[in-house]
Amino acid sequence: MQDFTSSGTRKNPKPGPADQNVGFTGLSVDDDDPDVATLKNAIARNLAPMGVTHVTFVEPGEITDARKQIRGREDAYMHVSDGTFHGCLCGYAPQRAAPSGAPECPVCVLLDA
Repeated sequence: MQDFTSSGTRKNPKPGPADQNVGFTGLSVDDDDPDVATLKNAIARNLAPMGVTHVTFVEPGEITDARKQIRGREDAYMHVSDGTFHGCLCGYAPQRAAPSGAPECPVCVLLDA
């Protein structure tokens, strides 16, 4: 089995999305996250040669509504783990444990279905 976790920072000689004239919209959650930057670069590298100049990420309205419901109160919900020690399916990284008897995060519930 191979470990694909990062072993440190690496310089990537390949150009980023900005260098390939590919624009992105709809990535408002953790836009500065290194994983999001990697995703953008991978998409741009593969789609720019085909003439794609813009990519829009869209969630179903049901999930968008659920995100609005929890915005600013994420710690008040119990979340479903994304398999890492710090993340959950909705993309929120809980800072502390949810209170006893807290409702389930509606976004995690939708994404776990």
